[in-house]
Amino acid sequence: MSEEFDDLDLEEDPENEPSEKYPMPDFSNKARIFRFEPGVERVDLGKSSGYWLMSDRRRCISEFSVDRLGQVFETYIFSTIDIGPCDPRFLFQQVKAAHSSYEHDPDMKLSATHVLDDHGNEFWALDVRIADRIQVYRKRQPFWQWFKTRDIRIVNWSLFQSYRTAQKYKTPFLLIEGETGDPSWGDSDFFRCLPVASAPELRQRLDALPNKAPISNYAKFNEGIIDARDFDRPFNESVYTLAKDWTF
Repeated sequence: MSEEFDDLDLEEDPENEPSEKYPMPDFSNKARIFRFEPGVERVDLGKSSGYWLMSDRRRCISEFSVDRLGQVFETYIFSTIDIGPCDPRFLFQQVKAAHSSYEHDPDMKLSATHVLDDHGNEFWALDVRIADRIQVYRKRQPFWQWFKTRDIRIVNWSLFQSYRTAQKYKTPFLLIEGETGDPSWGDSDFFRCLPVASAPELRQRLDALPNKAPISNYAKFNEGIIDARDFDRPFNESVYTLAKDWTF
């Protein structure tokens, strides 16, 4: 689980068990949109890596998206049972109470609607604008995982910003370069994001290092490639390829 859920211990405290009265949102079969096609105003980025328990023990998940203006939204999704029509600010207070900490700018843009999941259950979908092209409105940087494909082993928000910069300056590729650590010393693998100016340079870099993590300690390798050439495609799992799977 991500750090956002570290304060939950559902195994040891019966009071923290989710209530089966309130269904768990399930959007496993939802068709995801990863590109700004005509008529598409918002594109999927990812989802929370677990769920929060609200005060009445209903489960709440979240999904992330971005619109054409570059505004990033976190949409909190939880059952409508026992929560009738109300102000989005009331819903936001319930969501914040489920977090161990939720510091934010007072200028938070909120809206709420009803959605149905794969099983026809009805949920509140509380839209919270958490960032735009200028600033992040939460003190904590956004964190999400992808919907289906393998996650990058580096903070998604930093890559999201690097991707925006790459597209602004028309840098076609970003290379995720890794270096193995030493488990005996508690050193984990380290990663960094490198701009790549052309396909020939990318080929040269892929030929220079192994394209998967080696067994040896403190050895460099290529982890993955982010393709920034499509300006209608924001940073999400559709632009990422493992280095070993990349083809020119």
